[in-house]
Amino acid sequence: METEILDVESKGRQSFAHASKTKRFINFFIDTFIFYILVILLGVFMGLGGVDYLIETYYLLFNLLFYLFYVGTYFVFEMYANGKTIGKYITSTRVVMEDGQPIQAKNILGRSFARLVPFEAFSFLFSEHTGWHDRWSGTQVVDEKKALSA
Repeated sequence: METEILDVESKGRQSFAHASKTKRFINFFIDTFIFYILVILLGVFMGLGGVDYLIETYYLLFNLLFYLFYVGTYFVFEMYANGKTIGKYITSTRVVMEDGQPIQAKNILGRSFARLVPFEAFSFLFSEHTGWHDRWSGTQVVDEKKALSA
């Protein structure tokens, strides 16, 4: 099933198809891999700065900061790259609103926080096109390559 969405660059109407589950999994894998690289780099810099004893002392605080960093990473990428993360750039997919309009900051924030729900990453396996973070934030992931060939 195709959805009409507003093409951000040309302001024209285009027909887009939902991104496949395979592309969604690839997006998740790439974005998670990149996130953990960022976390490792941050940990190295914190260790070099002598902050490692603080991590052991304030374990719960650092867990909270880890999750906020996770949410913030997704938010920044999707906000400033017009609904894209590095994984979405590689697979030529993009996040848009359910009605096809460009994604808004409040919806990106909702998507990002929804990712903290346990097992949320697997929720899209049990529906045709959307995961919980899509449904709860009123968004969808579309395949830009299918739009070009349509």
